[in-house]
Amino acid sequence: MITLAARRSGLIAAIAPNGRIYVAGQDRSFTGEDIVWFLNKLCGRYRKRDLLIVWDGASIHRSEAVKAFLKQRPGRVHLESLPPYSPDRTADAAEPGRISLESA
Repeated sequence: MITLAARRSGLIAAIAPNGRIYVAGQDRSFTGEDIVWFLNKLCGRYRKRDLLIVWDGASIHRSEAVKAFLKQRPGRVHLESLPPYSPDRTADAAEPGRISLESA
């Protein structure tokens, strides 16, 4: 089991179709520019494939930087949103301040 403390820090992750996990973390909350940086990394890694992004309703996902990024890539990045409150689908909401990853 891997347990990460998520207090006053930022963590963003993506799971590729092949199961590869991409994670970025920092000791502060993410900004819109940080989200764009991460999305750019994913777009660079998967140059020939469209991306499907599933995220929660955090205001950072609607930042001007993210909107501008998406506008520059029409059809390349597809968005799906989780319901407004879904702790069963958001790992860090089930137990605030902690994220646990368990492997079988």
